[in-house]
Amino acid sequence: CDVGHTHLRTPWSAEWSVHVGRARGKGVVLTYYNDIVGDGPAGAVARLYNSLPLWMTLRLAHRVVVNSKHVLQRPRSPLRGLSQKIRVVLNGVDTARLYPKPELRRADTIGFLAVLDEFHRYKGLDVLLGAIRQLACRGREVRVIVGGEGALRAQYEQMATALQVRAQVEFRGFIQEDHLLDFFNTCRIFILPTTDAQQEGFGMVALEAAACGLPVVVTSAAGIAEVLRECDAGVVVPPQDPTALAEAIELLLLNPGRAERLGRQARQAAEVRFSWTAIAREYERIYNESLAS
Repeated sequence: CDVGHTHLRTPWSAEWSVHVGRARGKGVVLTYYNDIVGDGPAGAVARLYNSLPLWMTLRLAHRVVVNSKHVLQRPRSPLRGLSQKIRVVLNGVDTARLYPKPELRRADTIGFLAVLDEFHRYKGLDVLLGAIRQLACRGREVRVIVGGEGALRAQYEQMATALQVRAQVEFRGFIQEDHLLDFFNTCRIFILPTTDAQQEGFGMVALEAAACGLPVVVTSAAGIAEVLRECDAGVVVPPQDPTALAEAIELLLLNPGRAERLGRQARQAAEVRFSWTAIAREYERIYNESLAS
């Protein structure tokens, strides 16, 4: 190959890719998605990794790609001081595979999709369930379709029961790739209530929902929030705030005209801002830059 492109969600294998690429005189590009963090012993290992192996890997790469500026704005970001080699390239979505099917929409139905395990707890399903409880207390019952499987599924089901909203929440389980189109289009609104900006580099499921023409509600902790604001294609709320999330959901349900407008603009943003053709051109430019470095 002429260029090696590695993706840093996988410590150690990313190091091998970068070091071997540099040793062989190749162009080296690294995509950085989110910070490496952890709790307890895992946190100690993460801090050790960030302090030396990651620091060296980022400096050896010819170019570092991030999917949003939000990754760069954190006070202790390991990317600080690397502005000359950093390039921002949005994630892309296949708008021919994911597109609006309004005939499938169900009234007052909300979608959520994530892996339901400890590592993905930051996706904020507990916050969404709290918001649904608040809406129920106001007399507005909505239906929630939870896509995804994992070790915490039973815990979330018990939480829904304790909040007295279990009858409103359907745990659909793992959604296969060829069923994503119908999953998204069944919903009126899609929610990504991310709680941790360090772990949520972008929020791909929100982009996939936008491609299906859904109004999207995300928190400011998700990298995609900045683009949704720019395109007026969604609603952004504070993280870990079930009251604000409940109000955003109710606002869209009570204003179907606004919800439809946001859905149209979300689809337009997916077609224009997240086009694979435009993104491919960006990567071609970055690969050429890495070869010239």
